[in-house]
Amino acid sequence: MVFYREGQNKSNAKKEFKQLSVHKDILEREIKIVNPQAILTLGNEARDAICDVFELVKPTWSENIYTTTISDGTKICMTPHISGSANGSKAPILANPKYERISGNNYIKYARIILETLK
Repeated sequence: MVFYREGQNKSNAKKEFKQLSVHKDILEREIKIVNPQAILTLGNEARDAICDVFELVKPTWSENIYTTTISDGTKICMTPHISGSANGSKAPILANPKYERISGNNYIKYARIILETLK
């Protein structure tokens, strides 16, 4: 999604702006140009956008980070946003016993979990 500020107003606060179909076109072109090995989404809107581009079922957040590999071999990793406002969605991941060996707390541990998942 394209993001901009106009004075104190943020584009992500404008519902009608977030629903513009041009965002999908821009994202598709960016992905084609960059040709990434992996794509990481942070949050609902990024997850939804990438699912729309690749026609994937939108996963619900759980105690695991959702990953999939698309037909060209690109790994897609979808996670709740790292911000404090997403604590309810990322808390089950942080509490997952599968990640107890990963050091750090909150943001640091969460970032390390995401990095491990991308490897």
